[in-house]
Amino acid sequence: MEYLKEKESREFLERVKLERYKCISLIMLDCGLRVSETISLKFENIDWKKKEILVNTLKRKDDTIRVVPMNKELYNTLVGYVHSKNIRDGYLFPSSSSKTGHVTRQAVHKYVKKVGGIYPHMLRHTCATNMLNNGANVIEVKDMLGHSSYMSTQVYLHSDREEIREKLKRNDSRKIIGLFTRLVDRTTQWRNDIVINSRVKKIFYGRREDLKICDDYIDRGINVVVIGKVGVGKSMFIDEVCRERKRLVIDDMKDLKNTMISILLSLYDGDKKKVAELQFPDLSKDSLKTRVTRFTTINLAREIVNITSQGEYVLQIDNIDDIGKTAVRVLEEFKDHFVIVTSARFVKNDKMSFLWNFEKMDLKNMNRKDSMNVISRLARDFEFECKDFTRNHIYEQSDGNPRAMFEMCDRLSKERFLNIDNVRGIKHGGARSEIDMTFMLFIGLGGLAVLRYLSMENGESSFKFIGGAAMILMFVARSLMSWGKKLKL
Repeated sequence: MEYLKEKESREFLERVKLERYKCISLIMLDCGLRVSETISLKFENIDWKKKEILVNTLKRKDDTIRVVPMNKELYNTLVGYVHSKNIRDGYLFPSSSSKTGHVTRQAVHKYVKKVGGIYPHMLRHTCATNMLNNGANVIEVKDMLGHSSYMSTQVYLHSDREEIREKLKRNDSRKIIGLFTRLVDRTTQWRNDIVINSRVKKIFYGRREDLKICDDYIDRGINVVVIGKVGVGKSMFIDEVCRERKRLVIDDMKDLKNTMISILLSLYDGDKKKVAELQFPDLSKDSLKTRVTRFTTINLAREIVNITSQGEYVLQIDNIDDIGKTAVRVLEEFKDHFVIVTSARFVKNDKMSFLWNFEKMDLKNMNRKDSMNVISRLARDFEFECKDFTRNHIYEQSDGNPRAMFEMCDRLSKERFLNIDNVRGIKHGGARSEIDMTFMLFIGLGGLAVLRYLSMENGESSFKFIGGAAMILMFVARSLMSWGKKLKL
């Protein structure tokens, strides 16, 4: 029996441009309905809350109704279709030129044959074959397809058993998007951000290689946790890497239930407004909010998963240092649905389970070049006695830590004039202790200089040159050290 491979299914759907036939094709391909069952569906046959189709099994003598679940791609496509066509009752696929009042079998056959070179029933065969290949048993396939006999179902047992055998939870394998679609999404996603407790935008500079690596992880659907010490710029980094993506942003994991409520209501009032209108047609905004606040935190998370498509959003979480048990359970719900980007200084061992499929990025302090550029920007309006000394002092005190650089510059900005003594006296509390090696250096050079005289007394000339060089270095050492500090030698 002929059926479509995964790649062939994806290519076929990409060629189906008309919204009506896209819905018809998805219903047959993902739910296994017959052509006659699909075209005769009515608005009331769809349970929008449970995401199920109530199918009148036409080839049974009794009035059997079978319940077929919808995956998210089909559900979202149907939601968009009924809104664009303003369908609220009657047939889902009406036709004024048809005696039956709905689109005909012949019209579906003609369109599918034209765009795909296949027969519509192949889509139903493909659904059954995919279910068996993915681990469903004959009983489940029989119930899904509405067969009255097991003999009818057994014809699909030609499946290639070397394919991945994972129980069909969602009959949705078309996750690869065309290059053009990805480019269009990247240019439009900034309009779709849903930001919870948004921070004031901060300046971000450098770390291009780290950004490139993190971007690649996100593009491949890999969750990322950015590890780094205090002040290294983790929050700014993940904000920068997610800034132009379609995202949900959570700044506070402590007040988790209210955060989940805010996200859900924002979705219902934004991207998923059509879904809310179908699920809760008679509820006002206030009534919907009251209903949502009764959900548990876990049920709120599950509802967010239910109304969004897998990979539709990047979930940006500011910090998970002090994450609690409930938050861990929420992230367990989210981690295989969204691409998560978060940060932490550390995570306790008993909270590590949800991070098993995360890629860890260790964010270090900024290198000297990028640090100097940041310092120059922050200290642009300062009045210096010695610009190089001040910049070096800020860098030495901060060790390239972005937060320490900001704090040092903020402290120095309060001085009327920055002479060398003033700058030297201002320290950062988090700076490493300085060890003055000047005295030890002079002792060492002095010892070498003494060798010159000892070699002359003993008639040995081997140490004359070394001792002479040490004496010269002693005279110019202070100037060399000052110059070296400016250039950070």
